Amino acid sequence: MNNDNNNNMTADNKISAEDKDTVSKSSYTRGQRLLARIALILIALLLVFLFILLAVGASPGAILSVLFLLIVVPCALYGFKLYIDFTRRK
Repeated sequence: MNNDNNNNMTADNKISAEDKDTVSKSSYTRGQRLLARIALILIALLLVFLFILLAVGASPGAILSVLFLLIVVPCALYGFKLYIDFTRRK
């Protein structure tokens, strides 16, 4: 009885070859995906660097500069992206 339930579950969870093509396609270009990965890696490295600075007791200026890079720069880039998208529509 358990075996029948497992077979039904695996049959329901299988995706046909046609569905895999539609699932794997992204609306983002390869360059956009690459830039997103680079940005995530950079953010992770900055967070690690921030924790290291906090652990060794670095100067407040150094800690604030890393926080600036982590908060203000991504917000500014997102604002530029919104501005560019808004001006392209008109």
